[in-house]
Amino acid sequence: MTTFDLKRNSGLPALGTHTFKVTRAMERDGENYPYWLLFCKVIDKSEDREKQASILLSHSPDARFRVDGFLDAINAPEDGNIKLEEVIGKVFRGTVSHDTYEGNLRAKIEQTMPYTASTAQLPMDEVQGMPEDVVPEESDLPF
Repeated sequence: MTTFDLKRNSGLPALGTHTFKVTRAMERDGENYPYWLLFCKVIDKSEDREKQASILLSHSPDARFRVDGFLDAINAPEDGNIKLEEVIGKVFRGTVSHDTYEGNLRAKIEQTMPYTASTAQLPMDEVQGMPEDVVPEESDLPF
C-alpha cells in the first residue's frame, strides 16, 4: 500500500518579501519574444519555507528592466552572457504577489533584490553569510 508524505508545501507563500532559490527553469515562446519561466522555493525560516513562486523574464526590450533587476539580485557579472541552466540554484530576495491565471490562484515574484544588501556588491566567492531569517541547507548555498 502506498502512502502520502504529510508535509505540506503546496500553498502559496504569503504576500511580502521572502528569500528564494531558483529550483527549475524553462524557456518558452511568447507572442513576440521568448521568455524564461523560473520556479523558485522559499528558503527563509518562515511558515512559507519550501513553498513555490515563479518569475517570468521576457526577452522583450521593453521588459529589460526586470531582467536587469534579476541579474543584480543574483549578483551576475556585468558583461558576457548567462544561460538558462546557470540561474538554477541562485539565491535572491523577492516580493510575492498573488493573481489568477486560467482560474487558478498563483504566486508571482514581482520585484527582486540581492539576498542581503550588505553583500550585494561582493563577488559570490567572498560572500560570508546569509540573512538571519535563512536556514541554509547544503543545497541552498549560492556558492
